[in-house]
Amino acid sequence: RLSSLEPGEISEDLIEIMATEEWLCPHFHIPLQAGDMGVLEKMGREYSPKEFEALVLKIERTLPLAAIGVDVMAGFPGETEKAFANTMALIQDLPISYLHVFRYSRRPGTKAAELPEHLSPRLIKERAKRLRDLGREKKKAFYKRCVGFRFKVLSERKVGGKPHLMRGFTENYLETIFSAPDESPGKLFPVEIKGVVDQKATAEIIS
Repeated sequence: RLSSLEPGEISEDLIEIMATEEWLCPHFHIPLQAGDMGVLEKMGREYSPKEFEALVLKIERTLPLAAIGVDVMAGFPGETEKAFANTMALIQDLPISYLHVFRYSRRPGTKAAELPEHLSPRLIKERAKRLRDLGREKKKAFYKRCVGFRFKVLSERKVGGKPHLMRGFTENYLETIFSAPDESPGKLFPVEIKGVVDQKATAEIIS
């Protein structure tokens, strides 16, 4: 599983390799940070919302069930309500699987600390909550898209001490609950996703 990659590091060749090589998990984690051009420029990011959108759609065309996770920041200095709405809209419109939401905090000595128009902690907290709520919606929608499809799940641990009930993750990063004959962690099982309960996939082992 690849770690976080900047948008400019994800080439068409890499996407194609991930689509054909089973040893690479179809899971991308990409720092968006903001979906507004003005905020991205203040952050010093070297991509535009349009370029980010094109990248995500390119991944989806090649790997329709790949997990696409995104880092996003709430409350960067100068983030207007319109800029925040642009970020929300971009995420809403794209096939993003989950969000990692960060709240901006002022750190002395950084370029951002010297910028004008710092937001109040209350407003930053409110915007972070709205992003997390959206992230839960996106995650649920992604999990539902995977129902009926088959994956391999790596068992990690037992669930609540219940016999044979295990928790693990599929290659496309679905947190999955399933019944397994072997309760040892670190085992790979072929499964079919049957449903979604409490932000987790439920699955059955298949032969």
